[in-house]
Amino acid sequence: MFLAIFVQAARAELMVEMFSTAIAMLMIMMVVMRPEETIDSDVGVETWKTFQRDVHNYLISKRKIGIVVFRLPNGEEDRIYMGDARYTEFTRNVIENIRTYFSSLNTNFDIYYEHPESIYVIFTDGERSLRDSASMCLAYTKKQLNRDIRDSVWFDAQLLVINCPEDLNDDEGIFNLCHRFPTYGPRSQRLFTASDIVNSRDFEIQNNINEILERALNNNGL
Repeated sequence: MFLAIFVQAARAELMVEMFSTAIAMLMIMMVVMRPEETIDSDVGVETWKTFQRDVHNYLISKRKIGIVVFRLPNGEEDRIYMGDARYTEFTRNVIENIRTYFSSLNTNFDIYYEHPESIYVIFTDGERSLRDSASMCLAYTKKQLNRDIRDSVWFDAQLLVINCPEDLNDDEGIFNLCHRFPTYGPRSQRLFTASDIVNSRDFEIQNNINEILERALNNNGL
């Protein structure tokens, strides 16, 4: 790049600097951004890895966000039953209905997907009633998808609502809860809120298990 600047200064008629800049930007896009890692091409939304990055960046910047997790309780079983192609189409329909509902609220959000059964939505504008909106979105999506049932698959989901930083302000705690929240209630429970979970002893132990084990080993507690 520096060589290109010197050549450009000596030969103004040559477009060396512009060409080298274009090459540099192309390398950044190919090596650093890696679109295949940030976008799930099958369903057309961002990936779990991008979700982790964005949550981390929001927490670092101390920006208030809301998170809603849609977890399909039978996602893996449905995928096996329907086959990959049909299940991908099914998931796209779920995501599209979620997008349609939240778009009707005129709120700012991004959608992410983690195979095979988790959809994440991050709200960045302080959505006023996230718990109610999430419940209404689930009801809307169920109505849209289940009125014309194909493949004998009935759509349903378990929901988790997290307000950051009020409920949690560390990314590892958020990610752990996103994966484990169904274990904090019966299988029939549809709505979970982080505010009801994070103060429980079970969550405290799970969220700090590595620290607890390290302390025990240091104190010869095991």
